[in-house]
Amino acid sequence: MKNVSQAFVRVWSCFGMLCFLAHATIALAQPNSQVDPADEKQVKAVWERLIAVLDVERPDGFDIWPPVLDPIQATADINAFAACRKTEDGKVEPYLTVLNGWIQEIGQRDADRVAFVLGHELGHHVHGHTVAKNPAEGTITSRAFTREQEEEADMFGAQIALKAGFSMRGAIDSWRRFLELDMEYSSFEGQGTSHPSWTERMKRIDQMDRAPLWESMIAFRNGVFLLQVEQYALAERCFRQVTKEFPDCYEAWANLGFAQLMLYCDALEIDDLRKYNLGQLALGAFYRRPQTLEARVRGIDEELWWNAVGSLRQALALKKDLVIPKINLGLAYMISPKGPQVGQAEQFFEAALQQTGETDVVDPAERQVALINAAVADLAAGRLDQSSQRLEAASRSAANVPTGIPSPTPHFLSMAIDYNKALLLAATKGEQGRKDAVDLLQRNYLTQADPSSAWWTLAYEQYEKLCRELGIQPKPKEELQRRRGAKWRPVTSVTLASRQTIDLIQDPQEVVAALGTTTRIPVIPGIRLERISYPELGVELLATSQLLAIRVMGDDKASIELRGAGLGTARHVLRIGMDKAELERLVEREFPAQGLSIKHSLRLDGIDAIYRWYPALGLAVLIKDDKVGELIIVPTTRA
Repeated sequence: MKNVSQAFVRVWSCFGMLCFLAHATIALAQPNSQVDPADEKQVKAVWERLIAVLDVERPDGFDIWPPVLDPIQATADINAFAACRKTEDGKVEPYLTVLNGWIQEIGQRDADRVAFVLGHELGHHVHGHTVAKNPAEGTITSRAFTREQEEEADMFGAQIALKAGFSMRGAIDSWRRFLELDMEYSSFEGQGTSHPSWTERMKRIDQMDRAPLWESMIAFRNGVFLLQVEQYALAERCFRQVTKEFPDCYEAWANLGFAQLMLYCDALEIDDLRKYNLGQLALGAFYRRPQTLEARVRGIDEELWWNAVGSLRQALALKKDLVIPKINLGLAYMISPKGPQVGQAEQFFEAALQQTGETDVVDPAERQVALINAAVADLAAGRLDQSSQRLEAASRSAANVPTGIPSPTPHFLSMAIDYNKALLLAATKGEQGRKDAVDLLQRNYLTQADPSSAWWTLAYEQYEKLCRELGIQPKPKEELQRRRGAKWRPVTSVTLASRQTIDLIQDPQEVVAALGTTTRIPVIPGIRLERISYPELGVELLATSQLLAIRVMGDDKASIELRGAGLGTARHVLRIGMDKAELERLVEREFPAQGLSIKHSLRLDGIDAIYRWYPALGLAVLIKDDKVGELIIVPTTRA
């Protein structure tokens, strides 16, 4: 601990101090003032996790950041506080501590409670509550925070605790414990103090806008990323945890339902798709079936289907004007365990189309998805003219897609449109239509679509059938697949500024041993999924017993090398801060991005951001202000 001069300002965060003094006559068993080393160890570990996710620049008034955690004070008083002091060289240093009485009577070795109280006190520093204006040298200024400041600190404490992988239960349990100790005061008495009462705080938590809280939750953040890179099983567990913590979070229910639906789709075999006898539906892994995932079972899983439908319906019960859950419910009914339920599906597609046509706020890509899937439903019902009109509308809507989206029409949507147009040509235009369909499949779809897609095989079967009918020799599968080319190898490693490399095939423990011990942030309680962050190196790992992803962040701290396929081929380096145009020049022509704008499909940190996902490379890129803001690599076995 640093030597310090006399404190020039001490601002007490009376986490019960004022109400405790008001009830000084109440006989409470005094806790032992001796600090247990196990308590000190726990507080330190919780603090390290909070600081690891503290993404806040140094507030005005402080010379040192982040704040310093002082040891637990060996006193029986039930309190915690944030304050600032001057070091011997005259620097303003924020610090905080908890008293042993709080640890024993309120914390009781509950990590969630400890995380909330430390986060609350940290919030006072973050919001500048502890900075005194022109403090007199050598004096101590004491004051209690205002009610508004306490509410700000409560919110920050809950947010950073969630971000560090702790539960909101810590806040509720802390306040409830004060009530159990009869340390409450009435709302009237609360008006005369700086602090709202514990009852008021618990009530306010139930009434406040939850979005800033669940958006901070590490499980939600990682669930969004896992959806992007098609790790649906882990994404499902992440969003299930969010719905457990925040049952009224409709975004989490919508994303949970999508993850469950994609797990259901992943389990479908080619024979299942043949039985459905549908055009190509546009969404998720049902289009781009990943080889990196093994479903729990193969074939139709009715229980999982019902889980997906239930979660999506719960999202709509909480907020009826959501577009994407309606599209996904329509998709679900098209591929139900009982076979296509076209009537049910059409109701949801029509509702989504009506809604997307009423507002300019809705993403045009969402409308494209609704149009394509509604066209497939029309095709299944024999309404060929209406199906054709909707596919043309889906193509035209590309002109309205914002420029920030990776391509005029996201690649997987373009492929779905081509597939379904080929089916319509073959069904409606006679012999010339069949010839046009063969040309469209051979020239466009089979040479540009992902060969690992479940639909690619079906498209090739349609192509062969049409060729036989027309007396044309079909191209071999291998020739059509080769035409896609492979300019770059899949990305598997990250290079640090020290030239040290981290490879996706490494054991996470091996990486930690090489880089040094650091704070690990659990993502989901009860399972081994954690974030291991090295901000000074510009990298973060997402790991179970294996590395699931390596995230590169921070200018010039780490980079990713693109290597050409074959021997002696070109190499290029991807870095944070490089121009979007340069990224597109290197990568986009060979491997069109599969991602959609996060702001239109999934909520992430309340930011306007676009993740581009290149499945064949195992690369995800975050674009910020036309620059590369993050690089993320994940394992891939795609062709």
